[in-house]
This record gives sequence, structure tokens and C-alpha cells, in this order.
Amino acid sequence: MRITARSDYAIRAVFDLAYHTGGGSATAEEVAGRQKISQRFLEQIFLKLRNSGVITSKRGPAGGYRLLKSPKEISLYDIIACVEGPIELVLCVSGEDEPESGCGMQGECVARFFWKEIGEKISSILKETSIEDLCLKAERKGLERASSARLTYEI
Repeated sequence: MRITARSDYAIRAVFDLAYHTGGGSATAEEVAGRQKISQRFLEQIFLKLRNSGVITSKRGPAGGYRLLKSPKEISLYDIIACVEGPIELVLCVSGEDEPESGCGMQGECVARFFWKEIGEKISSILKETSIEDLCLKAERKGLERASSARLTYEI
């Protein structure tokens, strides 16, 4: 099982806005550079996050992207759901008992219950983990913040 690049990049981008901007904003170019993400792909992700109410954007020279909620209020689950939709390990656990949602053995398949339980546990962990949690881990690891790393010029 793998998390998609879209989900990984979305989490990294929201983390970046929380960790490096101090409540301010950053351009897609800045976030893409720090996170080593294609700016074009990041802008697609930002569009989904903006449409879901996780971030907002402002155009112009002082523009950029910023969080609409506090990092404590944004879970990893929220971010993945914004860019991917519901988290399901296999199609047959979607709650739909239609043939196209699985193999047609929904009522008899023991594996379906196993996958559903694992999916619920993964979802629970993602819901309990906030962007603030990632920021605290980054601080403990000594990750330098971009806002404190900016150069100042004196004449």
C-alpha cells in the first residue's frame, strides 16, 4: 500500500505553510522550492485545498497562500480527503454493495471485514494527527524555519 504523491505533497505543502510562514502567506514557488515539489503540480493541489476551505489565496505582489484554520485544527485525514476523496484500502469497503464496487462476494468475504477494520484504524490515526503535530516533530528534530532563515541586509 502506498500513499499517492498527491496526498504526500498536499500534507507537505500544508505543513510548509504552517511551519515556515508563522501565520502569514507563501507563494507556490516558495513552497515548491522548499518541499521539492513541481510548482505546476502543487498549484493543482492548492486549488483542491482552497476549494475545500483548508487554505486561501491572494493575488498580487504581496499575495500567496495561507492556512484558513489553525494547524491544530487540520488533520492529515482532512488533507488526504480533500485531494483524494474517501480513504478506502479496497473498493468493496466503500459501503456500497453494488457489483462494480468489488468482486461480488461482499456478503461472504471475510477479507472485506479485515480490510474495513484496517482502513478504519488508519483513518483514525490520520484524524488524530494534526499539522500542528508535524510542526512540533519538526521543531524537535531541529528543522530550521524559513522565516528565521531569511537574510537581513544592513547598510
